[in-house]
Amino acid sequence: MLKKKKYLVFVVSLLFVMLVTACSGPSTPSPAVFNELSDPRQLNASGIGEVLVTPDIARIYIGVYSEGKKASDALNENSQKTEAVMEVIREQGVSEDDIQTSGINVYPRTDYDMNGSVTGTTFVVNNSLHVTVRDLSKLSDILDAVVKSGANNINGIQFDLADRSGAVAEAQKLAVANARTQAEALAEAAGVELGKILNLGVSSYNHPAPVVYDAMGMGGLAMERAAVPISEGQLSISVTANITFEIE
Repeated sequence: MLKKKKYLVFVVSLLFVMLVTACSGPSTPSPAVFNELSDPRQLNASGIGEVLVTPDIARIYIGVYSEGKKASDALNENSQKTEAVMEVIREQGVSEDDIQTSGINVYPRTDYDMNGSVTGTTFVVNNSLHVTVRDLSKLSDILDAVVKSGANNINGIQFDLADRSGAVAEAQKLAVANARTQAEALAEAAGVELGKILNLGVSSYNHPAPVVYDAMGMGGLAMERAAVPISEGQLSISVTANITFEIE
């Protein structure tokens, strides 16, 4: 019985101590602990750098479409047309390394009559070529030649630079300078001083202006359009810079 009373007194005393501690509020950490746990004051700024350049190459996406009652017939016809297209591209001075087969699709297509009844099956072959043209003065002639030789689906033209490193580097400099200018303006408005750079990141992208050129099923009209001169315009290469400064 005596042991139980002592145990009860000990529990009550312990609860009293815990209650007093809770009421006294949390203890204040030492300055060293506080500085160690808290992040430095920071200022984030973003900048954009843009460079306009004249493209020096063009990427053409050419398709040869064929149909046949037999898969072998459609494939043979498509192969002959594709080889003819590739030959005229070579004759225009395009290197073999710049002519690439990007895909060949062979699939059956079910045909129906006006009443919705199945009338048969037609096999379809699509052969896609990716061609890089490095002499833009020949671009219009190449398009005219490939359409006349059997290409019936030119999906588009994308202008680009053979070497983008110089333009990207220039855009990066402009982006970083723009971000620093933004940061300095914000710091002045806030009445603080910029410290060292804590983090710097850049991302680049470009805005190509593809020329849509769809020759499928257009016959003579497609050839007239192919003979029309094509202007490559300008290519915009942009870089975004994100900089984090420490505030002093």
